[in-house]
Amino acid sequence: WCWRANGGTTASNSNGAISSTVQANQAAGFSIVQWTANATSSVATTVGHGLSKAPEFVITKSRDSAGNWCVTHTGLSSTSHMLFLNSNAAETDKSGNGSMSANTSTVFSVNATDGSNAPNGDNMIAYCWHSVDGYSKFGKYEGNGNSSGPFIYMGFRPRMVVIRAIDSNQMWAVCDTARETFNPLGEKILQWNDSGAEFDASGFNFDIVSNGIKIRSSDTNINSSATFIYMAW
Repeated sequence: WCWRANGGTTASNSNGAISSTVQANQAAGFSIVQWTANATSSVATTVGHGLSKAPEFVITKSRDSAGNWCVTHTGLSSTSHMLFLNSNAAETDKSGNGSMSANTSTVFSVNATDGSNAPNGDNMIAYCWHSVDGYSKFGKYEGNGNSSGPFIYMGFRPRMVVIRAIDSNQMWAVCDTARETFNPLGEKILQWNDSGAEFDASGFNFDIVSNGIKIRSSDTNINSSATFIYMAW
């Protein structure tokens, strides 16, 4: 899986409370952001992202310390709730480390959570995305718990889809049409939270169609009576 940024060309960005170095592909709604963490207890702050719209999906990580891959997403319960790529745990309210504000067309919000804007003094990295018509979509859906699951409109035929429950402990399930070339997808699952090889998740089925995906399974990883976020390109 690859996302083209800006060919290695970076720019300084002073839009946020913390200055950053940004490599942005505005047409694709994707940027890579570097900054130095200045976390103090229970304080949120902002970092410039270099995009033209507010990011809907942001991954942050310390480059110097072992720790969390923090995820914020437009489909989580609040701007201060997080998931972690390195965990299958349900979303967590991290407002105790600083109440984060909504992302804007110029900045995204971070706080003193490990991997967000901490440990103090560490070099940090962020990957930021927003939806682009016909190319990418970030959102959420409500599962119905039966074999005829919801249809999720995306406005294009996705080639890669990531699905994650936010209410319970579930995997970051990744499918793509390079590894699975016919419907239904679900026989070659990879997990962002696990180092294991791809596997056949029996019953984990959805169809990729011309304008989105149709869930065809009651598997708890994609269609229990819960809220799910998705990332699609």
